[in-house]
Amino acid sequence: MQPSPYDIWATSDLVDLVKQRIEVTDGRLQAVFVVSRAIKGTRIGGEVADALDGYGLPILDARITQRVSYPGTAAAGTTVLDTEPAGDAAAEVRALMVQVKERLI
Repeated sequence: MQPSPYDIWATSDLVDLVKQRIEVTDGRLQAVFVVSRAIKGTRIGGEVADALDGYGLPILDARITQRVSYPGTAAAGTTVLDTEPAGDAAAEVRALMVQVKERLI
C-alpha cells in the first residue's frame, strides 16, 4: 500500500475482507502490509507503520520507495533486478523477497 492518508483510510474495508477470509480458512490465508511508493525523508513515510498498526495485520519492514526506475523497467518489460542488479531499487526488492520468503516457511 502507498503511504498516503487516502490509501490508509481506504484500506479499512479491504482489511475487514481479508480478516474474514483468514477466519474462514482457519488461518491458512496469510496477509501482510507492504509499504510501496514511500518517499524517503517524508513524515508520512515514517509514520505509516503507526497508522497501519491499528489494523491488526503484520507490516513488513522492507519498503519499496518511489523511484523512476520501477515504472521505467515495467514499461520496458523488465525489472530493476535485470537492469540495475547492484542498485538501490534491486536491493529493496531483494529485501522484500527475503521477508516474504520468511513468512512462507
